[in-house]
Amino acid sequence: MACTSEPVLLFFYYAALIRIAQCRYKEGQLLIEQLLCMRGMCNSAIAIEAFKVGIIVALILGQDQLFLPGCRNVKFLQSLSRPYLSLAYIVTSAKLSDNIPALIKDYAEKNRKIFQQDGNVGLIDVLVRKLQEKKITAMPKTFINIDQNRAMNRTFFNDNDNFDAIVRKLINNHELKCSIDDGSNIYCFRKLVEGKENEEANIEDEIDLNVQLQNLADFTNVVRNVHDRLKVVPQNSSGNGKQSHQSKKRLMI
Repeated sequence: MACTSEPVLLFFYYAALIRIAQCRYKEGQLLIEQLLCMRGMCNSAIAIEAFKVGIIVALILGQDQLFLPGCRNVKFLQSLSRPYLSLAYIVTSAKLSDNIPALIKDYAEKNRKIFQQDGNVGLIDVLVRKLQEKKITAMPKTFINIDQNRAMNRTFFNDNDNFDAIVRKLINNHELKCSIDDGSNIYCFRKLVEGKENEEANIEDEIDLNVQLQNLADFTNVVRNVHDRLKVVPQNSSGNGKQSHQSKKRLMI
């Protein structure tokens, strides 16, 4: 029985959507890239929809392009995905001081009909959330301690509960190393010690450090002993004082 290209495209497309729904974005992106690189299949409507999804997924992953070796119809796909390319341009060209999530929300609202028709509104919401989380996880690069109000201003948050919930989720997912002083609402960005496993890991680190220090001390003693031996002048050395002085000088070099 002859098989057209449609079942193959649908297999890769829905497999990618399943991975994306499971938050396995990298796997979903790889499936989309494989779909788009199949020879003679890029003119399909399925490929066009996959290209649109691929753009958003790449942005979620913090990438600025798809890897499409051998795809000969990129311009064709781009011509039918202009709103998504504009979305990518907003994200990739924005400055660090820009409120990128707000820019995305405004753009998505203006083009809501298009994104709803394509069924990608949910993915754009995920993109906004990921951009917000990226702002939060970048704070340890600048701050050691920061209060909640300043942290919210830094990351363009307005909702206290929402911000705190996202921070705690990132901590639980081990995406942010932070401790929270609930009394003063201070966020401390440092290595956390949570549970027996982390305590054992810290003990191992301390043991390794002690071993290294002991090795350094032993090595220092060896160097000192060798240095002392080189400075020793043979007691049975003969000759006048000048020869003895030259011999001593030579041994100390």
